[in-house]
Amino acid sequence: MHRMSRVTPKQPVVAGERFPKPRTLPRYPITAPAEILEPVSRRRVTGWTSAISDTGCHVRAADALAAGTIVQLRIEQKGNTFETWARVASALPEEGMGLAFFDTAQTQRDLLRKWMQEVPKYMD
Repeated sequence: MHRMSRVTPKQPVVAGERFPKPRTLPRYPITAPAEILEPVSRRRVTGWTSAISDTGCHVRAADALAAGTIVQLRIEQKGNTFETWARVASALPEEGMGLAFFDTAQTQRDLLRKWMQEVPKYMD
């Protein structure tokens, strides 16, 4: 019978390592209406942002799309609209979704930064 060798980690395992690491970017408490569109099925989900960073946001919504889904995101605030592509990074039914932005136009990033400069950041 063949014995499998046990793989030992190169570095010692630290208690709590399996839990999420602290965020590397500050998050901002921006509450604004958000619309999420899954372009293949044309499914729409609406909700409200609760936290935004340079690279993503959390949208509170009763309905959530599956993690990994690629979506178009639209957030409206103070008469301006932020639009970008995003990937659903996490989803909790009845709570909402964490979205990771990608392929965001520079003008949209500038608008988002302007919004973030107007509010204090969350302390993580």
